[in-house]
Amino acid sequence: MQSKIRKIINPRVVKYLVVGGTAFTAEYLSFVMMVLAGFHIVAATSLSFVIGMGTSFLLNKGWAFKTSNEYVRSVKFQMVAYASLALANLVFANVLVAGMVSIDVSAYVAKVVTMAMIAVWNYIIFNKFIFNTA
Repeated sequence: MQSKIRKIINPRVVKYLVVGGTAFTAEYLSFVMMVLAGFHIVAATSLSFVIGMGTSFLLNKGWAFKTSNEYVRSVKFQMVAYASLALANLVFANVLVAGMVSIDVSAYVAKVVTMAMIAVWNYIIFNKFIFNTA
């Protein structure tokens, strides 16, 4: 029965979603607090992104994509690859959030839309490249 459930519900995807929810909460709440405190939208987006990125890396590395395989990419490689992806995501997030805000989309809605888009391609890149253990 468990193997049938595992075929239907991929445990790695479930863990990624839990980590994503945790990182989302950390990033979004810090974003909201900074916006309410009067931070510039780009500063709030950038600083909250760093908070979410740190949370995400630690939990993905230590739990969601953890493996018992002998082959594991070096932590240095993973950190550099993760930071590179995060930098690209940060540029994308700032452009998209600021762009949506400039056309009168709520900053809070813009942030959620942007974070959802990033989450989808991050899973693919994490699974196939950064935390790949094959």
